[in-house]
Amino acid sequence: MNPTDRDGAANPPGASSKMIRDAAILWISRRDAGLTVAEEAEFQAWLAADAQHAAALAALQPAWSTLNQPRYAGRGTELRRRVQAVVARRARRRLATAAVPVLALAVGMAFFFTRPAPESARRSSTVAVRPDRQVLPDGSAVDLNLGAELAIEFTAQARAVRLVRGEALFHVVRDPSRPFVVSVGGMAVRAVGTAFSVRLDANAVDVLVTEGRVAVEQTPRRPSAPAANAAGQPTAVAPSLPSEPVLIDAGHRVVLPVGVITPQPSAPQPVSPAQIAAALAWRQSRVEFDGTPLEEAVGFFNRANSVQLALANSATGRLRITGVFLTTDPEAFSRALEITLGLTVTPTPDGRILLRK
Repeated sequence: MNPTDRDGAANPPGASSKMIRDAAILWISRRDAGLTVAEEAEFQAWLAADAQHAAALAALQPAWSTLNQPRYAGRGTELRRRVQAVVARRARRRLATAAVPVLALAVGMAFFFTRPAPESARRSSTVAVRPDRQVLPDGSAVDLNLGAELAIEFTAQARAVRLVRGEALFHVVRDPSRPFVVSVGGMAVRAVGTAFSVRLDANAVDVLVTEGRVAVEQTPRRPSAPAANAAGQPTAVAPSLPSEPVLIDAGHRVVLPVGVITPQPSAPQPVSPAQIAAALAWRQSRVEFDGTPLEEAVGFFNRANSVQLALANSATGRLRITGVFLTTDPEAFSRALEITLGLTVTPTPDGRILLRK
């Protein structure tokens, strides 16, 4: 099924926010499993069709990345069982809404859950979640998405990095005497002083340039052993030669198949600021609530943002929440509460967002 809607067609003009959100959820889960080159092109077309698509993806991607951390660490089955148990309890209490089951089925785990505070006191926690940033020996920096792994080998002549798995965003310090080369999926991404992200999927490598220019070159494969002809004599086998380097400027991306030498690789495609924001949404700071009273969660958002949230009464503040949210988006946080807790969300004349149960 095409992730754009339940009938396999693209989201029609004027599609509801729920249709767009459901399509974004399915795209996120499919990208995590790995897209083919054709599917990546379909995904980019979906992003370009409507600015709301990229916005929905940006809002949902951080939660997917954070909640996938146990799966990358080999604890995905355990987390899934816990999520399913919470969903079952919510269903029995008639607090579940249609949005939560759809998300749980689509991505295999929940975006977040909320529940009233129990009569007995329980421990709660609030944890700020930030991307993993590392500084390389030359002063360049790299932001690692969850599950990403690098191998680094710097010498006096070259700066070599191998992306073993996952996704990373590089901020390269300029040094013309030592090219900065990221090897990934049979390709070499060369830069001098620039910023670019590289994502290794099951079948493709996605390179997105946000600053400067990089060159992507497919590395040659070793020729296979000579085959024998009918007379038993070896036949000559031409080696697989690399294609011409692909130059990618800032604001462009290219997706190339893994392990396939193509004489005419795909040309870089322009990407909008909204698409860049969606692709790199995993870098934004997030906050993780675990059984946190809504009053405390609202206080956290109010300290971090100019847009203020307000609780209509103490009963609303006593509700507890568990989940992961962007720290910079109180509007999305309030919409999530509206969907799952059934809160009434009302803008006030002084610019606040009033939450009422």
